Amino acid sequence: MSSRNRHHLLHSSSRGNPLWNYNHAMKIKVVVHEAEEGGYWAEVPAIPGCATQGDTFEDLLHNLYEAVEGCLSVDVSAPQVTGNGRVLEIAI
Repeated sequence: MSSRNRHHLLHSSSRGNPLWNYNHAMKIKVVVHEAEEGGYWAEVPAIPGCATQGDTFEDLLHNLYEAVEGCLSVDVSAPQVTGNGRVLEIAI
């Protein structure tokens, strides 16, 4: 991973969490395809519907970080907590 991509991963995904660092980054497999019209497109099998494209491989990598972050940051309705339960947010 280039230092530019590692820098992007560290800063765009950390969301201010002081416990997040490169050694704890989540690893996700992606499937990269060459597009018939040129360039590349990729899909993330572990995240249904998460896909992106790029004119160059570097563009594709940049777009992949944004696509995965966007797919994982989808807000859902607030969880209903009863009794002594509590809501936690973790970084993976």
